[in-house]
Amino acid sequence: MNYMQALRYITAKGKQKAILVYWGRLKAEKYDLFIKEVLWSEYNNEKMAGTGIVFRYLLQFALVDVATGEWITYSPTNYEYSEPLSTTKIGDITKQQIMQLKKKIYERAVADFVNRYK
Repeated sequence: MNYMQALRYITAKGKQKAILVYWGRLKAEKYDLFIKEVLWSEYNNEKMAGTGIVFRYLLQFALVDVATGEWITYSPTNYEYSEPLSTTKIGDITKQQIMQLKKKIYERAVADFVNRYK
């Protein structure tokens, strides 16, 4: 049994018509002075040095119809958090700032999801 079959089975046992699975990733922007490009990477609670901090929370959904097995994926528009810093200061994002960023993206995603699939 694969992951999708397991999701369908569990949802069917719960007598539900569909299941919604979602996951998110927090990414941090880093400007590479050598190649002069912006690079995005997973954020792992490290301190950020440079001219500013920019974070992006990427959210994805998968909606699975239990009866047919059909599924769709959906990625809403991402929110970014940015904070200007001096070049000598090392920045640190707080858990509260991360939670505010997540709250904004989840609220927007739910509203968009409801409008899209009513």
